[in-house]
Amino acid sequence: MSYPEFPIDPDNSTHGKVDQEIPKFNELPSSLRQGFRDYIDYTGFAPPASTDPIKVVENYAQYSTGDYKLMLGRLVQRSVYNNPKTGELESDLDVLVNQAAIVDSFQISALIPTGPVQNANLFSNGVENVISFNTDRPVNAFINTVEIPATSAEEVELIHRELFSFDREERINLDAFYIEVPSDRNTFEILNEISRYRSSWFFAKFRTGGPTPPSSKQTADFMIKSTELGLGYKLTGRLHGLLAHTVSEIDLNGQRREIKESGYLNVLIASILAEEVTRGKIDPSLVEQVLQEENVGAFKIGDSGISWNGQFIHRGSLGRSRTTLHSIGSCSFDEPVEGLAQLRTS
Repeated sequence: MSYPEFPIDPDNSTHGKVDQEIPKFNELPSSLRQGFRDYIDYTGFAPPASTDPIKVVENYAQYSTGDYKLMLGRLVQRSVYNNPKTGELESDLDVLVNQAAIVDSFQISALIPTGPVQNANLFSNGVENVISFNTDRPVNAFINTVEIPATSAEEVELIHRELFSFDREERINLDAFYIEVPSDRNTFEILNEISRYRSSWFFAKFRTGGPTPPSSKQTADFMIKSTELGLGYKLTGRLHGLLAHTVSEIDLNGQRREIKESGYLNVLIASILAEEVTRGKIDPSLVEQVLQEENVGAFKIGDSGISWNGQFIHRGSLGRSRTTLHSIGSCSFDEPVEGLAQLRTS
């Protein structure tokens, strides 16, 4: 799956950017340090950032030694993609090799752009690049997860069969296989199929961004269903702000529209409330509501935990929630860091 063209933000929205001082990570309340650790996978190549591949690696090297390195997750790299300028197949993994001098123990998540049903050749090429990279170890980096889109439950089964047809020695060190599910069709059916392969470290991935992002209800339904199945997942797209906010942009048809985006604190709290839903303790509508919460004052944040709308979440629950919500993907790391300035602790 290639990344679609992204709508234009003509106003250069500054959501999440305020004039207050940004707290250092070790200055955050203990509850947030639990929840935000290793949280943000950097996908700098993706729209709207569309950062040059060389600069992406340079940025990640800088972030991994900076003040907010504990918030940083994996570097997401395209194992293969079709360069629209040349029409040739290329790989971000080659960029890593060319910049070996600044690559220091990078943890990589390799994006394979299609499943075997969508494009068998591209899928096979992507998998072979991952195996070759980990086998040869040309730089001080290791691919420990892959991300692959699936369009149906049948494709999930085929992905599993194809991946596990390779020699076990060559893939045993992969920690996770994230299967991206569509938001507009067969979501629950595909999640059910992914859950069949949990013992093979299959997890789910859900795109919260793109030119046609899902509704808050679709995101909430995905989170609740995944939690019900005991299925870990990652979220990606339009999550670079701390809290939910509305952006005005020009869509691909040249029409102005307003889009409500969730923030990375919203989805963290939502993941915990989704667990409470599966236990029958709260109404599912609360998950959708917290995904839409824009008011930082609605969250009372301290070392012992976070409260929202009468729900108190202990800091231990924030840490445990990360066994369900593994990480989020963001094309920017700077914007999430800047968003920390909005925090009001208590």
